[in-house]
Amino acid sequence: MKELVNLVDKYIKPLNKKVANNAWLMTIQGSFFKCMPLILVGSLGSLIGTLRAHFSFLPDLTQMNNFSMGLLGLFLAFYFAYSLMEKNGLNQYKVLGGLLSISIYFTLVKPQFGDTTIIDFSRMGGGGIIVAILVGTIVTYILNIYSKLSFVNNKTALPDYVYEWFVSIIPGFLLIGITTFIVYILDYDVFTFIQSLTSPLMEIGQTLPGYVLMWALPCFFYSFGLTPWAFFPIIVVTLTTAMNTNGALFAQGLPAQSINTWESQMFLIGGSGLTFMLNIFLLTAKSQRLKIMGKVAIVPSLFSINEPIVYGLIALNPILMIPFVLNGFIMPVVIYFAQSSNLTRVFFSESVFAYNNLPIGIKHFLMGGTDALILLVIVMIVSGLIYYPFYKIYDRQCLEKEQGITND
Repeated sequence: MKELVNLVDKYIKPLNKKVANNAWLMTIQGSFFKCMPLILVGSLGSLIGTLRAHFSFLPDLTQMNNFSMGLLGLFLAFYFAYSLMEKNGLNQYKVLGGLLSISIYFTLVKPQFGDTTIIDFSRMGGGGIIVAILVGTIVTYILNIYSKLSFVNNKTALPDYVYEWFVSIIPGFLLIGITTFIVYILDYDVFTFIQSLTSPLMEIGQTLPGYVLMWALPCFFYSFGLTPWAFFPIIVVTLTTAMNTNGALFAQGLPAQSINTWESQMFLIGGSGLTFMLNIFLLTAKSQRLKIMGKVAIVPSLFSINEPIVYGLIALNPILMIPFVLNGFIMPVVIYFAQSSNLTRVFFSESVFAYNNLPIGIKHFLMGGTDALILLVIVMIVSGLIYYPFYKIYDRQCLEKEQGITND
């Protein structure tokens, strides 16, 4: 165990820190967090629409989702460029970069103008995440180069607002002009081309090996006290793209097909490593220290927040690290086969982000009804069986240590 910890400290920890502090990856993570309130607004609208089946006096607010979650790509196009400019020290260009990204993104969506304007709204939401990130990256790169040109930094006697117009017109004309030329003059669908390049990665994320890796790797890093947020950009793009795919099927009256989605993430009960059942066991521990830890961590655990129990008990603990990582490998297999074998249906809910803030059990029932509760019980049993023998060993060790101190 000592050799493994030394190996992680020497090779993996520096890499993890480097990746976690990467400006581009941090910007993706931060951009999603900034957009989360608007996503929740849409989810709440869908939730109210769902409740109308039982309370007819409620208004139908399901369209709210189209103008919040349904515009996620557009929101990200602005904020990703804005934030990336800020992280690269281009504060004077961050608003310009965000606005240019919106314009370019909307051009790539390729609205059809005529007597009736036609906009493919499916491109405005989760389906455009990768396009939005790529647009923001390119805009930042071009403006970074442009900001270093001598004539840009050579201020004249012109008023500040005239100077700002001057330095903004050139990159704006070039970026929007080139995009318009490619999309409308050459009639080339860049949006579809970008999606075709990334679709193999999204497809891998929906395979069993891809699904397992997305659960297991963060658990492995987390067990050493290393942040799993380095994986967030890949995970969030995969889950949101899959949810968007399921949403399109749902709109056509067809069942969802993609399993690795935000809905399946709900079964990470307690958080990464599925620590909820370990937390339940701790409440009955003979060791007073473990029992206190269980009481402290149980409320956050009900909402799938497990930093107290991970950093207070599991990280670098050679006994509890094992079931923590094992759950990361085994439980996605259980959840994948439960849905793919039709033991339960493949889950989809337009209100998943609203439900996700609710306690374990309640959010599962609202998201997927009895099917979700059945899978939740299976997940609790299997994850509990994985934790239990390791918990008993560690509880006995802690008790013996406490009794030894008392006897002394």
